[in-house]
Amino acid sequence: RQATALRFLIISQKSLKSLKLTGYLCDSIFLKYVFQEAISSQINSLRYIEFQEMWFKSKEDLVVLTFCFNLEVLKFNWCWGLTNDLVKVLVDAKFLRLKVVEIKGCSPWDLKVWAEAYQKFKN
Repeated sequence: RQATALRFLIISQKSLKSLKLTGYLCDSIFLKYVFQEAISSQINSLRYIEFQEMWFKSKEDLVVLTFCFNLEVLKFNWCWGLTNDLVKVLVDAKFLRLKVVEIKGCSPWDLKVWAEAYQKFKN
């Protein structure tokens, strides 16, 4: 029910530029409604995405982010389930406009290395 309401709210926006999701478990329903449908509807306009206290379960949770062509800021704060295998989809992606990558309280080494490299490259 919560995923359906959030899906409707995100899809109903026109040219959404910023999205912050806090405290969700990315189960199959959340993945389908929020990531695959809602965020996909905003891939051309999103510039800022922040995840706070989220539990990610599979790399499919993150694939949609690689299609956010105008993304400038990506933040992961105190998220769980972000294994090196799961974040590989982000590490291998080409974010042409990404300027800021912030990782706080998350453990996958590959994600931290990628974020630091992005910051150095952009500065």
